[in-house]
Amino acid sequence: MPSAARSQSPAHPRELPSARIRATRGVSPDRALQDLWVARLREGCTETLREVVDAFTERLSAVVSGILRDRDAVEDVVQETFVKAFYRIHGFKGTSSLYTWLYRVAVNASKDYIKSRKRRPAASLEDLPTPATLMPSTGRPPIEGLEQREIRVRVHAAIARLPLRFRTVLALREIEGMAYHEIAAVLNLSLGTVESRLFRARRRLRSLLSRDPDLGLPGGSSAHATRSGRKGTS
Repeated sequence: MPSAARSQSPAHPRELPSARIRATRGVSPDRALQDLWVARLREGCTETLREVVDAFTERLSAVVSGILRDRDAVEDVVQETFVKAFYRIHGFKGTSSLYTWLYRVAVNASKDYIKSRKRRPAASLEDLPTPATLMPSTGRPPIEGLEQREIRVRVHAAIARLPLRFRTVLALREIEGMAYHEIAAVLNLSLGTVESRLFRARRRLRSLLSRDPDLGLPGGSSAHATRSGRKGTS
């Protein structure tokens, strides 16, 4: 009954499990299980909601972090995604998988957050990785580890300078590894538009990395070297 479903509904995103989950990133539950989750969510089952959170939080967080410039807001936006999905599950038509629909809700939640924070700086030190990600992986030479981390930091900073439409398709494709038709379903775009937008996003990203001395890869780009040569040495 609707009243029973409402009584079990989460009152606030903070009541959901932590964003640190056990599920394996990159592995989606099969469609049958997703359909079962949808049926149970429509009955107001909060235990099923927790299963969905455990299955998708890490992957949604990766995509949302690729869209937002405010890294501190990622967890809140992901939590809000699950709350919205729980309340709106009766509006889910089932023409796509729960997985695809959740990504659509997450992308829209990210856009809503960005609209509410338009006056915030476009890029800042928030784009730097956390201390945990700065630790070199086991067995990697320290210098090589430093270079790889520098590349990641600068690429993230460059992506943060891209328009929202480009950040979104890059996050879904390069971070989540979605196929073009899946991206089209999430963003409600044609396949041709997705392909065109990804091409332009990658081209813009390459341009930023090669032409901006503050975003160039370690060792500097040829364009930066040319500009430096013109200025002379100090």
